[in-house]
Amino acid sequence: MSRDELATELASMLVAEQQQLSPYQMITLLLDRGLLARREVEKVVARQRVEALCAEGMGRCDAMAEVAHRMCCSYEKIRAFIYQKNEKQDYAIRN
Repeated sequence: MSRDELATELASMLVAEQQQLSPYQMITLLLDRGLLARREVEKVVARQRVEALCAEGMGRCDAMAEVAHRMCCSYEKIRAFIYQKNEKQDYAIRN
């Protein structure tokens, strides 16, 4: 089953269960059921927030400190999220 087919199937299952969910409710439902990894969602949120603050003109270190404060975690955790290498992506890019 392809990724798109799987996503479509999952979406139809969730829609059948809950007719109209807000994006927040959908994400909460997926997290509660263990269908989304909380750590991976944290990584995406941290990266997006840091990039958004940098795009507004804030320095990267200041942006990372601000995101750490907003997410109630350490600067080191945010730094690990931002700079963690994904070997699969590196491999895919090289080919």
